[in-house]
Amino acid sequence: MFPAKAFLGETLDIFDSQLKENPLIIYDVGAAVELYSIAPGWEDPRFRFIGFEPLPTSYENLLPLYNNNPLVEIHNFALGVEETEADFFVQPDAPGASSLVSRNIEGISRQIIKVKIKTIDNLVAAGEIPAPDFMKVDTEGSELNV
Repeated sequence: MFPAKAFLGETLDIFDSQLKENPLIIYDVGAAVELYSIAPGWEDPRFRFIGFEPLPTSYENLLPLYNNNPLVEIHNFALGVEETEADFFVQPDAPGASSLVSRNIEGISRQIIKVKIKTIDNLVAAGEIPAPDFMKVDTEGSELNV
């Protein structure tokens, strides 16, 4: 049993009927390799997972993992404080360390690409996604901008 599921198990059982009608919305911001927030309940209808991954190659790798799961959706853009386009600093040898924050790490090559940035407020207001109940944020230095 996954630790999070064991920890939440009894609490979730209490609210089971409410969660079936209104599942918990969990955002995974900076999904990278896999949706870490999804492990406790990726097949549990009491949860709905929404991932955000701006790096195109990582996004493409995520699609086949979750493409046929109606409880999961993945978006190929970053989240931030304003709608814009920005430089994204890609670490080809360590894509999970890629970031909107420029970091010069000696001995590690990097590439710069442009990525779209959207705001949670605008996405929710437009009805594109529901508001989150929980968020996992791992954006390699731009967490406070999410």
